[in-house]
Amino acid sequence: PRPAPVQRVLRTRALVSAWLLVAVFSYLTWKLWYWQFPMRATLEQRGRIEHTLDVAIPASRGHIYDATGQTLATNAQYWLIYAIPPNITDPVGTALTLAPILGVPQQQLIAAFSRYMPGSMRKRMYSVLARKVPPKIERQIVTLHLPGIGWRPDETRIYPGGTLAAQVLGFVDNNGNGQYGLEQEYNKLLKGKEGHRIAIRDALGQELDLKHAQVVPPVRGSDLYLTINGTIQYDAEQVLAEGIKQYGATSGSIVVLDPNTGAILAMANYPTFDPNHFGAANPAAFTNSAIWRPFEPGSTFKIVTMSIGIQDGRITPETTVYDPGYVRLYNSIIRDWDRKPHGVVTMRQVLDDSLNVGASFVARRLGPKLFYEGLASFHIGMQTGVDLPNEASGSVLEPGSPGWYPINLLTNSFGQGLMTTPLQMADIAAAIANGGTLYRPYVVQRIVGPDGEKVTHPQVIGHPISPQTAATLRSMMAEVVRIGEANLGQIPGYVVAGKTGTAQIAKNGVYEPKTSIASFVGFAPVNHPVYVIYVDVYHPTSSIYGALTATPMAARLGQMILTYMGIPPTAPYPTPTPHPSASRHG
Repeated sequence: PRPAPVQRVLRTRALVSAWLLVAVFSYLTWKLWYWQFPMRATLEQRGRIEHTLDVAIPASRGHIYDATGQTLATNAQYWLIYAIPPNITDPVGTALTLAPILGVPQQQLIAAFSRYMPGSMRKRMYSVLARKVPPKIERQIVTLHLPGIGWRPDETRIYPGGTLAAQVLGFVDNNGNGQYGLEQEYNKLLKGKEGHRIAIRDALGQELDLKHAQVVPPVRGSDLYLTINGTIQYDAEQVLAEGIKQYGATSGSIVVLDPNTGAILAMANYPTFDPNHFGAANPAAFTNSAIWRPFEPGSTFKIVTMSIGIQDGRITPETTVYDPGYVRLYNSIIRDWDRKPHGVVTMRQVLDDSLNVGASFVARRLGPKLFYEGLASFHIGMQTGVDLPNEASGSVLEPGSPGWYPINLLTNSFGQGLMTTPLQMADIAAAIANGGTLYRPYVVQRIVGPDGEKVTHPQVIGHPISPQTAATLRSMMAEVVRIGEANLGQIPGYVVAGKTGTAQIAKNGVYEPKTSIASFVGFAPVNHPVYVIYVDVYHPTSSIYGALTATPMAARLGQMILTYMGIPPTAPYPTPTPHPSASRHG
């Protein structure tokens, strides 16, 4: 007989219940096995983390010194006040006590004392209440003996020189990380390695077994000793700031190099900022324009064109060219700055008077292949490799590149249509000054750290010209200062070599007629140069010409450097007097 409906239902329920019991038992068995074996290591690790108190011990940041041992960046001792919320027995009372001492709102402290992170059930075991607390305030808090309130050293970076070398140094942000300059480039070395204090804690987060806490001491950061000379740097910044004001410019840069090593003696930018108060500064002032801001160099670049022409034997200083004031080629017109005919001129006169027609003549004699190979030998369009962050490479179009036309060969010869940086132009002049060797510029002379001392040695990156070519260019550039357009670059008692530049500024593809980047690059004494100076000023309003703005600035700074270095006078040069060519722009 067929079972009754009730019996069938009971049997079905019994079977379903049995299968459910089997499934639950199987699941629990699998879960116990899973926790015991595959998850054992993970659970043990979680347990250790849950019951381990790991407090970081910050390392002391390394110092930065100039070439004479003057401190440029160091640390001041302050304190960080923190809370361990599980250990706070009276959040309201503690907040009421601390609020007036720390200058922090009471409600903000109460929120920080909460045992759980906002918006989650995750426990808060550590909460920062205040940073950069002066020692006097820290001692006041210590005497209160408030449960759950702790303190630890909190170093603050200070720069004793204020704005001195600000863009070279950079600054350290509120999280202890270097930003801009050397603080960024060498952040890992300067920062050192933080230590740890590891102890066992209970479920409430309170430390147990105080005697057996493990301490891993921090490793102090390395110290940097720079090639920057604080005195020369200060003089460069003063000359730059005064020149910007005197000539009504908006900004500018100065680079001073040791031509015999590539060491950077000074690197100044204006506007500048105080890294002690970086939060109040205009972020635009943080960038190091001497390496970061590429521009068309203008007529200072003619020393490169002349160097290539003489090196390849296509011209000599006495090679002549007829200059009617302009040349018409490739459906374009190249004009001299004064738009006047100059007749038959030598290459010396081309450099003296900064004639675009003469420079384009040299480029035509060389032809594209030799000219652009010469630019490559000077590393035009490449980074110098200086040990500072965010260096621009500049740029140059070469034959076959999109956008290159035959007219580029001519305009490039006098510094238009290609880009360089102030540091690159200083490095090029240094190769002429030292006899033809191109060095990698550098700022850090040595690094002293826990693992010993590392010294930076001069690094040769090229030999673009021979010693003979370099000597010829030195003679030509000395004539530019003695009787040419750079007459205001003379320094009484010394033979100075140099070249001016007045680069027009392009806007929307068109050069603006009344704006310029005025510049000068030079060195002294000419036969044994001890420095190279590059100066540029943007948008000067008293005169757009480098001969009347950047050149006298370089002369003032050069005289300061020669006096500081104790270099005796070598030539009976008279005090500079106005010269007919002083109004030329080059």
